[in-house]
Amino acid sequence: MSAGYARGIAAACALFALAACGEQDDGRPRYTSENPTAAGLKGQPGCDVPERTSYRGDCEKGRESYDLFCAGCHGLEGKGPMGALEPDSPVPHDLSDTAYMGDFDDKDLFYVIQCGGLAVGKSVFMPPWASAMTDDQLADVVCHLRKLSGT
Repeated sequence: MSAGYARGIAAACALFALAACGEQDDGRPRYTSENPTAAGLKGQPGCDVPERTSYRGDCEKGRESYDLFCAGCHGLEGKGPMGALEPDSPVPHDLSDTAYMGDFDDKDLFYVIQCGGLAVGKSVFMPPWASAMTDDQLADVVCHLRKLSGT
């Protein structure tokens, strides 16, 4: 395989990954703790948030899971992708934004990670991670997000 071909494939994969984690504003109501059925997905497989004593786990383990599952779109520091995007590409939210992240409680964040963008009226390209991470890993990522955002 030529180096140019490999770079082209890598660039295409990177653009898809960046688009996959962005937001969209299509008028659907946003999920919140007060409005858990806003997106109409409660009860679908993997989208029932389990009752836990805490939705915040181990921050260091959360960093490891975040780096593996989330950083490709949201960046290692949560600030989103580096470099230019294609016009009209969805841009991932800045997860280090204290004001934005402060609007969500830990259960909200757990739900977003577990059920994906579609479940909360955001980008359909953010996948649900319920089948890739355990509940404890999801809680660990919540802790890491709190550390990134200072909330």
